[in-house]
Amino acid sequence: MQEVELVRRGYEAVARGGFRAVLDLLDPNIEVRTAEQLPEAGTYRGHEQVARLMETLTEPFEEWTLEPEEFIPAGENVVVPLHIRGQGRESGIEVDAHIVHVWTIRNDRAVKLHVYVDRAEALKAVGLQA
Repeated sequence: MQEVELVRRGYEAVARGGFRAVLDLLDPNIEVRTAEQLPEAGTYRGHEQVARLMETLTEPFEEWTLEPEEFIPAGENVVVPLHIRGQGRESGIEVDAHIVHVWTIRNDRAVKLHVYVDRAEALKAVGLQA
């Protein structure tokens, strides 16, 4: 389960030091694809594009947390349902949402991250049933 351990370490690094703290676990050519229902939907490639995406998504928040609910191994993939909480810096509006990350790991690096809003869809994408 080295894939699961790598992904777990990544979330721990983000919790301690923000998104830039995890870049060394990502392949330099990482591809991140976000669901069309989410803000900033699209495909991003490489450390700089991914770092800018994460900064764009988190900048409006005074505080935020990204809590993995479980780590589901699926071959070279790891499915991670997440609970996101945050409070808007200026608006004070609270965000409480669930999304699902599907990581693809090769050679001890994350090469892809696909973000889903639906757990069943994420599981199906890696050949598992909900």
